[in-house]
Amino acid sequence: MLRSLKGLVCHSLKRECGRALPAARAALSSVPGPAVPAAAAAAAAPRAIFHTSESDPAKHTEQHEGRLYNIPLEEVKAVFPHGLPHRFQQQIQTFNEARLMVRRPALEILTYLKGSNFAHPAVRYVIYGERGTGKTMTLCHVVHYCSRQGWLVVHVPDAHLWVKNCKELFQSSYKKDRLDQPLQASVWLKNFKASNERFLDEIKTQKKYIWGKRESTEEGRPLREVVEQGLARVRSASDAVGALLRELRLQGQRGPRRLLVAVDGANALWGRTTLSKEDKSPVSPEELTLVHNLRKMLRNDWSGGAIVTTLSQTGSLFKPSSAYTPQELLGKEGFDALDPFVPIPVPNYSPREFESCYGYYLERRWLQHEKAHTEDGKAELRFLSGSNPRQLDRLAGPL
Repeated sequence: MLRSLKGLVCHSLKRECGRALPAARAALSSVPGPAVPAAAAAAAAPRAIFHTSESDPAKHTEQHEGRLYNIPLEEVKAVFPHGLPHRFQQQIQTFNEARLMVRRPALEILTYLKGSNFAHPAVRYVIYGERGTGKTMTLCHVVHYCSRQGWLVVHVPDAHLWVKNCKELFQSSYKKDRLDQPLQASVWLKNFKASNERFLDEIKTQKKYIWGKRESTEEGRPLREVVEQGLARVRSASDAVGALLRELRLQGQRGPRRLLVAVDGANALWGRTTLSKEDKSPVSPEELTLVHNLRKMLRNDWSGGAIVTTLSQTGSLFKPSSAYTPQELLGKEGFDALDPFVPIPVPNYSPREFESCYGYYLERRWLQHEKAHTEDGKAELRFLSGSNPRQLDRLAGPL
């Protein structure tokens, strides 16, 4: 009976979060029996139970698993200029600190990267899992590691934004059968410049690029000129992104510098879009200049780096909400394009990870409801959230 009740509550949480939150508060307020002071136990416990002082991802090992490490706020702005997931960004603003949990999926990828032979073609890693398990935060952990190691990072924080709700589409001046998205391209270039500023003068172009009748970038010029061209002439931004990505693939093969291609929601690059042409016919992803060039970066025909992607249901178009496996979200075309790849599943919180998150919320006084501070209240939170990171965050907010 209890098992069926748990399934019913968790199913309701996933389908109707708006009604589930009041239900959670009611459940907590009606916890029977004497209140066992979990808050007092958490307060008395050493801080090291929930946190680690090791802020360098390169030094994270299994002994740090389930603990939260600190990313300095100035580093957050430099590594993630586009921002972080909305709920995590709110948490940073509330707590005035950025703490990321060290979890097994990220440790697995970091172990692979440390042991890679970068003379070989780039290995592709596909992070997947059910909704709200922490796939994006796993990717952020990898991005932070590579940035600290001096890698050049090509980070697309949400590929779904390139295939839906785009207000401006222009015919490409380079390829007439493609469509440019100048606004999206210029925003991405701005963020790329902010996170990779130190490399832009070191890397030199391998060919000449002609932007118009009077504008061009000669071979051997700093890569910064390609970026600045796209920022100064927004209509050229999509072509500038294409030129930039081409140069980076070549640099990865020829230079000692490592390159990380990190794409959140890579399944958006295959399938359908919500965009339409002037004649109202639908736009396919391969017709978009940005998507066309990003797909090239996901091929493993270059060396000197790694490709790490996530598959996301959030914002995924024309897919059932229950889909989460690579076969379901990528479809045959996308799966074949990424195959072979290393699958990295991300599960819900383990008991240890749940305890760390719960203890952190108590420490930061995020859980205000008196029943949430008891052992019975903690058990209710575990039960109602199903140990799902997103659901736990949503449940804890109103408490």
